[in-house]
Amino acid sequence: MRGLAALAFLVLTGPALAATTLPGGANSLSETHGDWMVRCEVADTLVRCAAQQEQLSSETRQRLLAVEFQPGADTLNGTLALPFGLLLSKGAVLQVDQQPASPAQPFQTCLPSGCLVPLLLATDWRDALRSGTTLAVAATAVDGKEAKFAIPLRGFAAALDRIVELTK
Repeated sequence: MRGLAALAFLVLTGPALAATTLPGGANSLSETHGDWMVRCEVADTLVRCAAQQEQLSSETRQRLLAVEFQPGADTLNGTLALPFGLLLSKGAVLQVDQQPASPAQPFQTCLPSGCLVPLLLATDWRDALRSGTTLAVAATAVDGKEAKFAIPLRGFAAALDRIVELTK
């Protein structure tokens, strides 16, 4: 997952956060909050943190998807990495529980780690993710069949709260 974190921090940079150090003067931090990891790094004297989740195939142990979010003032910035074999022109549709689905979110690029969908979600989506149980992601496979992914949200609100605390 560190590859996705570095990618998001370097390629799809979110906002720099106010804090300049982590607890105990650490250069990095990793904590588990339910199904989510909070990972922070000090870069250029600024703390950058993200709530991350990675899902692996139980059979091959290869990554199926990875997602990370960084809280902004009124938005939630994120990156979703999905596997190869999807129709990139169709994008990815998000849905929290039974809430209305998002418009198709476009893929930005594909890298060896997967195909990336940058996410910039408004307050209503942030609130839905904080109180929801599952973030469903739907895409179209190259054979035309729907590819569905389910991202559990257990611990997501606590992970975001911890990021806010660490970056004060």
